Amino acid sequence: PACARARQHPMLEYASTSPPARLPWLVDEAGAHVDYRKHRLFPSAKNHLTWRPCEAGGSRALVVIGDSYADDVDMGFETWPSQLARALPATLVNTARGGSRTPAALEQLARADRRLPTEQFPVGERLLVVHTGGNDLLLALLLPPLTLLLWLDVLALSGASAGLWSPPARPAHLSFIGLVSRRSAQELRRLLRAAESRGYRLVLVSRLPLSPCIPLARALVTLLTFGLAPTAHVTATLRSCFRLFGAALDEALAGFAAEAPAVRLLVLDEAALLDDLSAAEGADACGLLWVPRLVAQRMRKNAALWRSGGGQGAEAQGGGGAPP
Repeated sequence: PACARARQHPMLEYASTSPPARLPWLVDEAGAHVDYRKHRLFPSAKNHLTWRPCEAGGSRALVVIGDSYADDVDMGFETWPSQLARALPATLVNTARGGSRTPAALEQLARADRRLPTEQFPVGERLLVVHTGGNDLLLALLLPPLTLLLWLDVLALSGASAGLWSPPARPAHLSFIGLVSRRSAQELRRLLRAAESRGYRLVLVSRLPLSPCIPLARALVTLLTFGLAPTAHVTATLRSCFRLFGAALDEALAGFAAEAPAVRLLVLDEAALLDDLSAAEGADACGLLWVPRLVAQRMRKNAALWRSGGGQGAEAQGGGGAPP
């Protein structure tokens, strides 16, 4: 989309290496460095490369690539991959950028590798954390033909949730879920092959945080069902959607694991963690009217489980607390 291209146009961005004031845990650490990008028209800042050496030294390094869920600068708090590096402990190299789609992770990986000296941090001993795919799904919603297909998918799965017919075992080829999930799965497998070719032997992939508790997802299904679906029905429909979407990605991960036995592939089920956290906070059934309230909280910079209609807040990621 034109808006997305404008946000990422190099002439509209400028580099900044001065420590961001909202990253106090990083600013005070010896040797830490943040290189980020600010847009000339929009107030948001995005990570370009974050370097945080391990105080204990050693050759262990954690490389993070992906989207906003792993971008401390965009989120404004220490995301779980950064907390993981601190807990190991390991030197952190984070090139994740908010708003990135899966194809951009290839360039992020190359940028991170250029920053890490191979003689000090052998590639085979690095842990690669991959958190991507969510923006592939979000940007697909901006394409009218795919939005129409999504509406048909939601109606079909809503009928299955109501017991009118059996739910499908796999997404149809000509459907929003089928088209977007297959494309995301192909891009993820391509990324993992590139990591293997670079020598990575330990990779942690976070499954997409596709949970029926996400307010933006609940609002979307409520709108597509004309506001007639009760809360439990919205939850069941979203679970069916995300089950089908996740099946294609799981198939890609299984295929890569079979063709690359030398790579130890770890998978984090972030959606299940979101389910548990939101249920514990009583924030797992936000309706359509919750979205303006959540956006207002974001503008006031309130600490909350949901930082906006669609993304986790520091509380959900454990920001400032014990590492996961």
